[in-house]
Amino acid sequence: MTQRTRAFVSQFLFLLFGVAIFTFGAGLYPILRRAESEAHVLSTMFFAGTAMTLVWMMLFASINSGLAAVAGQSSPGEIKLTLAMEGYVDLLTFLVIGITVAAASLAMLLGASVSSLGGSAGSVCSAEPSIW
Repeated sequence: MTQRTRAFVSQFLFLLFGVAIFTFGAGLYPILRRAESEAHVLSTMFFAGTAMTLVWMMLFASINSGLAAVAGQSSPGEIKLTLAMEGYVDLLTFLVIGITVAAASLAMLLGASVSSLGGSAGSVCSAEPSIW
């Protein structure tokens, strides 16, 4: 197996991982949306985060495969520049993943706390006074 083939296989695996995260986000989005109040800010933020994670994974895979395919023909300055770009993409990928996890967690916690206040959505909207 040549170096170029390994680079393409690595790129394919990164893209497969990004698609898996996006599919997970697409499946969890309606669940979070139902659990959340009318604003739907956190569930939308979660879904946007999964889409951005897919984009960062594609960028990360293309930088890695490009570096692996032409590393032997590149100058040391070009390799350092590519490694610096990879470092920034790593930073942004994990930042977006952290925001995505935080948004999903907050949406679930806020949805659970709102539903536990009145017992169910029907009793929250009822006319009889209720303390909790």
